[in-house]
Amino acid sequence: VTEYLSSTEAVGGERIWSEEDREANNALVGLRAVRVLSGNQVTSDVRIDQDVRVEVDFANHKPGNRVIVNLRLHDSMGNIVLESADVPGANSLPASWFERPMPVGDYTAICTLPGNLLNEGRYYISLMLATYHPPKAEVDIPQAIAFSVLDTGELRTPGFSGRWPGIVRIRLPWQTELLYSLN
Repeated sequence: VTEYLSSTEAVGGERIWSEEDREANNALVGLRAVRVLSGNQVTSDVRIDQDVRVEVDFANHKPGNRVIVNLRLHDSMGNIVLESADVPGANSLPASWFERPMPVGDYTAICTLPGNLLNEGRYYISLMLATYHPPKAEVDIPQAIAFSVLDTGELRTPGFSGRWPGIVRIRLPWQTELLYSLN
């Protein structure tokens, strides 16, 4: 699985599609580009403690369409880590275009994965553009782009020197209180 996924990935943290690309375009919508950013830099390598911003450029070709951008994050073995979309149930911000007719034009959808969420490793993003009313997948690009989360070593000391298991490695608040002492 890892070898297959590696053979399909984009290089440099950005992938661009032409308007003639039939995989990424139809009469209703078109996928233009996807990029991974850390800070303001397009990159394919992100520090574990930095936010990962995913920008998706797309076009709406038909007046009145209601377009939804969906991303699915996979680990290096192809397991789904998470799925999200610019819809009210999955968006912690107001979904600005959900259920609103969109004029013909170019758009950018941005999704931010917080730092200290993902464990070190390689991740792949699959993208889908769907129209709404009724919901229908118009463009679906598996493993559209890849990026690596790089360990900074911060969680390795003190107390742990190995690789943390699991897909997520979020820093959670811990507090220890003395309840009773024999001294």
